[in-house]
Amino acid sequence: MNRRSAGDGPPSSTDGAMGHTPLAVDAGDASELCGISRSHWLRLVATERVPTGFYLGRRRLWDVNELQAWIAAGAPNTAQWKRLRGEPRR
Repeated sequence: MNRRSAGDGPPSSTDGAMGHTPLAVDAGDASELCGISRSHWLRLVATERVPTGFYLGRRRLWDVNELQAWIAAGAPNTAQWKRLRGEPRR
């Protein structure tokens, strides 16, 4: 069981169930992982400068492993990222 003391602050949504890191995160948590504000993240999404993510129902999510790999690759724009990953052009 994941117990917090009073000094730990509020639980983070990236803690996930039973203290594990989630496989996918929403825009707020993706921006937090990248160290930027949610509004800046959404501007980057709108200008295609971050991985495209995917939808689960109406909710847009980003794969945590992909975000980590994207950052490790130097945070290229979406087109460059797709080329690096070998995704076919549409």
